[in-house]
Amino acid sequence: MTKSKIIKFLQKLAPCRIKSLELIYHKLTPNGSAWYKYNYSAMSEFFSTPLVEILLSLYKLRGNIRAIHLVYFDNQGQRQELRYLADDCKFCDNLSDFINY
Repeated sequence: MTKSKIIKFLQKLAPCRIKSLELIYHKLTPNGSAWYKYNYSAMSEFFSTPLVEILLSLYKLRGNIRAIHLVYFDNQGQRQELRYLADDCKFCDNLSDFINY
């Protein structure tokens, strides 16, 4: 599924059906590179940024999203998972892979 389709899906999905959500934002500025990782889990009570704020800002910040990992419950209560990783990004399983990339 494309990033745009996942973002549209997330905007329509009821927040109570989201089990976990990970987003990685990245932007280049004249001062360098900035990264932000958002990690939401329904099992935890405290977050630096509320889920609703993240969901409301998805469309505006869509150009900065490099990775999405969503776990949610569908209409039948079944656990579903969606992933997106930008073409120019590589997920490294360990530090050695990252260093050698």
